[in-house]
Amino acid sequence: MSDSDVARVLAHYATVDEGGCLREGRGRVEYIRTQRLVRAALAPAPRRVLDVGGADGIHALWLSANGHEVELLDVVAAHVEAARARGLGAVVGDARSLPHADATFDAVLLLGPLYHLATRDERMKALREANRVLRPRGLLAAAAISRLAVAMDWLAAGSLGEGARRQVAERIVAVGRDDTGAGAGAFYFHTPEQLAEELASAGLCNIVVHGVEGPGWLSLPPGSGADAQRGDDVIHLAELADAESGAIAASMHLLAFGHRRWHGSRSMQVQRLALCTIRCGASGGRAAAPQATSPPGPVAGPGGGA
Repeated sequence: MSDSDVARVLAHYATVDEGGCLREGRGRVEYIRTQRLVRAALAPAPRRVLDVGGADGIHALWLSANGHEVELLDVVAAHVEAARARGLGAVVGDARSLPHADATFDAVLLLGPLYHLATRDERMKALREANRVLRPRGLLAAAAISRLAVAMDWLAAGSLGEGARRQVAERIVAVGRDDTGAGAGAFYFHTPEQLAEELASAGLCNIVVHGVEGPGWLSLPPGSGADAQRGDDVIHLAELADAESGAIAASMHLLAFGHRRWHGSRSMQVQRLALCTIRCGASGGRAAAPQATSPPGPVAGPGGGA
């Protein structure tokens, strides 16, 4: 990541309330689905969890309330200050170079860093660092933005044909980022297959990729104008769609889970061969979804922008 890329990311988060984005609108759907998926994958408390890119503690708070020991790390100093103000242990740091010893945590969350690491080398550094600090059998949860998210969002807004937007959308789908200079260059976008492959290449196994919001997120209007029932229906559809591999890429966000290999775990070669069969979040049908708590702070009905 170049100095200009870092500056662009910091400038983005200087104007965006990252935690607030998950407390209303479409972000509320992302929050609840992410919480349900992480809670279902994580071993019972107490576990030691590292929340890398944890913003103001939006996920660390409920994890702590559930009895886990959570440490938060974020590259944005203002996020760290906000997390500390909420009583969380938090430090400024970089996902590509974690200040923690090997095999220290039972779980690592990367719910944001991969959004901004434009090259494969940078993403692999972050994933390998997460794998390094995991204990054997430890859980990694890594979020990514779908390559179709921008085009679908603009289509729903009726603006896909404006200006250079078609060109931007085409480049994102083709190469994973906006290299046109039109404005989306601070983000990187994944396919489900690519996200699974990157986790496997970082040394993780038992990889599963979920679509977070599912294909119904476009039915929510921009802003916070949708009613709560519509948001709950979108979440229900996302849970149903987890049993359909073709629906995962239609989600705005992807969430991959993998485990650190342990003595006797299957070889990396076998895991890679299995990638084509592990797209679905629920094998053989929809699993019962654990209940999520509401985001801290006031919550508006689902809706909002990408």
